[in-house]
Amino acid sequence: MFFFAVYFSLLNCKGIGPWGIKNRWFMNVLHWSLAILTMYSRVYLGYHTVAQVFAGATLGILVGAAWFWVVNSVLFCYFPAIEESALGRYFCLKDTSHIPDVLKFEYDNARAARNKTN
Repeated sequence: MFFFAVYFSLLNCKGIGPWGIKNRWFMNVLHWSLAILTMYSRVYLGYHTVAQVFAGATLGILVGAAWFWVVNSVLFCYFPAIEESALGRYFCLKDTSHIPDVLKFEYDNARAARNKTN
């Protein structure tokens, strides 16, 4: 959970995602609250010790931040090449990193395609 909390918080800070500026703080609070509640529940239910949960949280934070850096700094320039590769075409991969709101983009395109067929 801490991996996702860190990753989504960094996405929010960078301004990536469908959430408006007003909702970014709420989304960050939501992600971190769920991570902390999951952490608490693992100890409460007896599945893990406190040390194990803190070790997992630390690992999740480090790996989440590292993966965000790798994707947005190292792999970002390779997205078009991956999309055009044979495997990319076989698996129908698409690079949407240049689209600020993918959900709205897909919605608008689906409506336009439906209207075109009628």
